Amino acid sequence: MGLLRSLTYVCIAAAALGAERPPLLVDLANRAHSVPAEFAADALLRIAGASQGVDPAWRRQLIEDAFRIAAGAEQPYARRAWMPSRGGLAEKAYTQGLDACTLQCRAVEAMLPLDRSKARELFEQIPAPKVPRLSCEDALVYDVSAFYAALGNIVQQGFSPKEVAQQEQLHLLERYVPDLNSPVQAGPVASLLAAAAVSSTQLEGLIDSFASALKQLSEDGRAFSGTISGQSEASAIEALASTGARQRINYLPVVDAWRSYLVRYLGGSVCGDINGAGSGASFGSDPATSAGFINMGYSGPLGAVRYFNENMRTGALPAISDQEVQPAKLDAKARLSGPCESEECRQFAAQFGSLVLGPVGIALTEEEKASPEWAAKLREYMEALSGWKTADDPAEYFLWKSHFYSDLFHVVPNGPNRDAVLSAFLSWLEQNDYQREHRVEWFYRVNALIIYAFADPVTMKTTMRELRNSADPVIALYAELERVLPRPFEHTISLL
Repeated sequence: MGLLRSLTYVCIAAAALGAERPPLLVDLANRAHSVPAEFAADALLRIAGASQGVDPAWRRQLIEDAFRIAAGAEQPYARRAWMPSRGGLAEKAYTQGLDACTLQCRAVEAMLPLDRSKARELFEQIPAPKVPRLSCEDALVYDVSAFYAALGNIVQQGFSPKEVAQQEQLHLLERYVPDLNSPVQAGPVASLLAAAAVSSTQLEGLIDSFASALKQLSEDGRAFSGTISGQSEASAIEALASTGARQRINYLPVVDAWRSYLVRYLGGSVCGDINGAGSGASFGSDPATSAGFINMGYSGPLGAVRYFNENMRTGALPAISDQEVQPAKLDAKARLSGPCESEECRQFAAQFGSLVLGPVGIALTEEEKASPEWAAKLREYMEALSGWKTADDPAEYFLWKSHFYSDLFHVVPNGPNRDAVLSAFLSWLEQNDYQREHRVEWFYRVNALIIYAFADPVTMKTTMRELRNSADPVIALYAELERVLPRPFEHTISLL
């Protein structure tokens, strides 16, 4: 498949001669077809996004190829921590948008201003989200919001006046709104409907359909916990109800469905790490029993119930009581990334500390790091780190070895010592087996290194050159992409 893609693009490159297709971009597109699917699709979309004013047919081709290739990405959907800041490196890796769903939705969004009919055709080829069920031991939940955001844009921009008159945008919504199989879809669908360009009568029917699906969601305690860790999902439901109220339609079904959703999940099997679960504290409306948790805001089960009772409940619906939301069972807790567990890893962590801190715990100065003694200590550490070949837990091994290399790169002063650290770090990333089955996590370390290097071209000149000349085709491609098509600072800084 990779060879076929490359041969196809050789032909395209030949046809590009004499056309408005910058040779540098054509070369990057050719190179993109030799890397794994998620990287190929992402690179092609970056090239297409930079191709304003060049051959429109080629731009369309780049987008269509990216869409097709993205289906082969290793991860089907994005993921996020069920509770903010509890996902570690894995959560950061997923913010890169390298899952199949996000990439295909990006392609649809890119196609929409060029050809709305083609954008709709592509969108309808994306499988409707079928979100796998999770265990309470999972620290990450799935995130399919990109799918519903793309659907919303198709509804808003993808139909001609004639097609709108024929209610085609309504038919598209009717196809996806009732098709819920996970709690993580509730908030995105509510936001979609609140902004949908449909009539009041049509919205009322869609609200009824959504409410019915919400009441019938199968249980997934971990995915549910991700919908009450903040208040975004409840706010989305409330916004939809407010939209219905403004249009003077019956919005009570969706508020009632949200009430039932909270009661069903909180009164069933609850993941043991949700705030308040199993604490003996009241989840309900009694101020005397919940006052101690007032500073928790609207997070967790206590907050979700308070938010409903204080902001969403109407006279037609009763407040959620304590008795309704006492958990029938406490399930497991998420397995979170913590400190080093293996003895070897702990030794490296302690040894690293001696490279950055003096005897009394004060950070070493640049002058102290310039001493021959410190350089000798650094060489000893790097030799030991290079010799750390494996561990019982491959995930911990990659997480911490890459962490040590990355931190080392940032604390070593600019000069030959840092060049040596970079060379060792790159060699390890280039030869790392973890890439085969964990491409998104592996690439996060690469991506961060590229971002740091190209943000400081004066002192990072050697790093930039080493990245562009890397033996790994993914590393070399992305370094060249950053040189030719630099990403906006606000985009890259959000990844770190």
